[in-house]
Amino acid sequence: MPRTSVIAIACVIALAPAAAKASDPYERLNRKSFAFSMKLDHNIIGPLAKLSRGLTPGPLLRVIHNITVNLTEPQVILNCLLQLRPQRAIAATTRLVVNSTFGLGGAIDVAAGAGLPYQPNGFGDTLGHYGAKPGPYLYIPVVGPSDLRDVFGAGVDSVSSPIVWIDFPYRTAINLSLGIAGGLQRRAAVGPQLDALFASAADPYATLRSTYLQSRDAQIRGETALPPLPNIEETPEPSTTTTPQPEAAPPPAGSTPGAQPTPTPSPPAVPQEPSPQVSPSPEQAPPGAGAQPEEAPSAAPSPASPPSPASP
Repeated sequence: MPRTSVIAIACVIALAPAAAKASDPYERLNRKSFAFSMKLDHNIIGPLAKLSRGLTPGPLLRVIHNITVNLTEPQVILNCLLQLRPQRAIAATTRLVVNSTFGLGGAIDVAAGAGLPYQPNGFGDTLGHYGAKPGPYLYIPVVGPSDLRDVFGAGVDSVSSPIVWIDFPYRTAINLSLGIAGGLQRRAAVGPQLDALFASAADPYATLRSTYLQSRDAQIRGETALPPLPNIEETPEPSTTTTPQPEAAPPPAGSTPGAQPTPTPSPPAVPQEPSPQVSPSPEQAPPGAGAQPEEAPSAAPSPASPPSPASP
């Protein structure tokens, strides 16, 4: 059955229109699928995810998440080798060995605590690494946003998963339980981000599409940490940094900058009572004969230069 599904997906890709870049030719159908999924999520999936998160202890949820992640490590190793990235393949192999042995079959993510975080990688990333275009954008009910390249890659990943080939009792029931539990756990984990994304978006469908395409492009380039997406609905305000202004007005042309007043036979006039203003006006500072040079304020103009016209 997995091989049949892969062949069917390959036929769909062969018959689909070619796209030079990520496009949305089926936007009308995708928007209907998005609206249906939002209603389904609002009425069933979202409340069920919150209920399961509330009823299930935190450590048990973490164990379910770690086990599902550990089961995807063979796919990560295979695609790292296909992409000729030996360092990432060694890191994924180390994670698989350490978590499967010391982490009790992957229940505890020991490797992440040792500085080896999980880095997802699939066949869709391999196709993009070698230049395959994403093709038309697709929104699949319940599954979420995707594109034609990732649909085909997900089919190959399902075949390469070791759990498909290992025969053990109650395999179907266990796989179905892990899939449902992992899906609800992921939905509960991304719930706050989705709520914040949709609350500030004028068009939630277009915002989610842009976020998905940019994130996938960053993952295919091999970035371990995705850059934060800018908020296109808010324009950054210009910088309001102010520079300190000098207290005294600059001296006019012809005067020496920074020159200190020197005593002269005819010193400048000093007001009888200093005004609270920084620079006294000419009308408030009549000349006086008995003024001393050392009593002149530092902001008084030089005797060689008249008061600045910029002073109030």
